[in-house]
Amino acid sequence: MAYPVYNPIVGQLVYKSFSPVQAGKIVAIIRCEDEGDEIDSCSEYEVRVKWIKNGEESIVSTRGLNDFKALIEEHQKKLDIHLRMKERLELL
Repeated sequence: MAYPVYNPIVGQLVYKSFSPVQAGKIVAIIRCEDEGDEIDSCSEYEVRVKWIKNGEESIVSTRGLNDFKALIEEHQKKLDIHLRMKERLELL
């Protein structure tokens, strides 16, 4: 399951939707993309991301980003389930 970035934070780890290998860190919040530019009610932001692959920075919309830490937490939960099952299987 993907966890879209709704409220970006400088320093947040992100990845491009459908591609966790394209990961980076938000280094700046550029602006709100909603009409009126009210940050408190913004549904989409432009952020500057520094990419791990090449160290380059680019400005992207949060609409195409997912939260990397949430992905790790999801995978950790799945790993824990599998490890518990493995323990039970070894007791057979």
